[in-house]
Amino acid sequence: MKPRAWPAFLFVSFFVCPYILLFLFSKAPAGIDFGEFLWAFKNTIYQSIGSALLALILGFMMCLGLFQLQRWVSRKYLKVFEFLILLQGFLPPIFILLVFLEILNPFPTGTAGIILVHGVMNAGFAALLLKRVFEQKLIGLSEMALVGGSSQTRFFISIVGYLKKDFFAILYFVFCTSFLSFSIPLTVGGGRGTTFEILIYEKIRISNSWGEAFTLSIIQGLFLLLLSFGPSTAEMKSLARQSSNKLLSSWLGLIITAIYIFGFLGVLAQGMWSGVSKAAAIPDLYSIAFSVLPFSIMMSFVVGIVVLVLLLLSAWDFPHSRTNKVLKGITAPSTSLVGFGFLVVAGASFYSQSMVWIFAFVLIYFTSIFRMGWSEDIESLQGQVQVAEVMGASKSQIFKDILIPQLIPKASLLAGIASLWALGDFALSRIIFSRDVTLALMIESLMSSYRIEAAMGILVLYLVAGLFLFLIFMGIRYVSRRELS
Repeated sequence: MKPRAWPAFLFVSFFVCPYILLFLFSKAPAGIDFGEFLWAFKNTIYQSIGSALLALILGFMMCLGLFQLQRWVSRKYLKVFEFLILLQGFLPPIFILLVFLEILNPFPTGTAGIILVHGVMNAGFAALLLKRVFEQKLIGLSEMALVGGSSQTRFFISIVGYLKKDFFAILYFVFCTSFLSFSIPLTVGGGRGTTFEILIYEKIRISNSWGEAFTLSIIQGLFLLLLSFGPSTAEMKSLARQSSNKLLSSWLGLIITAIYIFGFLGVLAQGMWSGVSKAAAIPDLYSIAFSVLPFSIMMSFVVGIVVLVLLLLSAWDFPHSRTNKVLKGITAPSTSLVGFGFLVVAGASFYSQSMVWIFAFVLIYFTSIFRMGWSEDIESLQGQVQVAEVMGASKSQIFKDILIPQLIPKASLLAGIASLWALGDFALSRIIFSRDVTLALMIESLMSSYRIEAAMGILVLYLVAGLFLFLIFMGIRYVSRRELS
């Protein structure tokens, strides 16, 4: 094997190993109940399309709200609001689930509940994507339309065809995200919201039908392979020029944006404030939470370190980009498949289960982390790498002296994000661990037993632990930037 090819081979092997494990355990795929499969597949498609449409509608209104806000505040303060809009999609799903369960009693379980949670979670990202698209394509058109006396409604009706590819790219992104979701359907889906991921989970957990689960995983993998040929999302580049005309702004959009940001933060803060006393009223709850906190932090920190190493490893064969192409095109296998496949290897040993959880979590979420601008950061160094190659620098020298010093700050940031996600994971943990050994599992157990206020109280510990972890990786970022530059 050529030296440049081994990282790509390593990542491909990394992503196919769950299928190999499942094949070795179940011997071969087995026949499935077509009616059951069709029911789950239909539910998954419905909730994915519904989530995408809701996210696009909310995102469109919040996009106009940001343009309205842009007329009053500087670019610096606008960035703060853009970050707050992204917060609901950035935080682990357990946050938004607790907020919804706090607001809506009873919560609409099933497909409607899944659509509601997914749509709201992804609306902030859709809003920022649309804002970038509008800044690139609509500023000049909107100014001419305003001079011509066009109304806002007529203007947006007229440009739907012009932006249809951008709208479809955003819909497609949210559709794929919702299609692969496991934690939200597991919590709020119920029997009426059985999705593809949940069906695989039930086949293994309840029916012990590994062969059927293997078949369903193959079908899911083929469908995801088809999805990988879909359009990319709209670019996130922003033009220096900004618009302040009324065709691209809306008071209603600003109100929706304010509710989206401050409603979420307000309910979260109020719930945690009142939840602390509720959690303290339950005997030994906080003592148990503090006992599992070190293990949760340690596991999440290890996940961050592994992600940091893998991100840097993915840059090894640059600029030939075999690894880059693999990681952009490959999709992580089903969460249920990965969890149960590795659980077979781990057995009953708690130490083995812990190692397996780290490996499985990284496998599931690494592609999502990789697509958060990492490949673009690598490609920005292409000129420096080519100059170094012309001057006779070796591959290891380029990697050590050019790539690592400039990439490790961004890799540390992404590793910190991965550690936050790991700290809030409960879906994969529920498969692998047989008891509540992490903080997220404790919160999920309280949530499942409708002790929402107590769960909110324990969530305070998550925020403290999450901030601690993130500051560690920001420290790595600061030190590496200072020492290696």
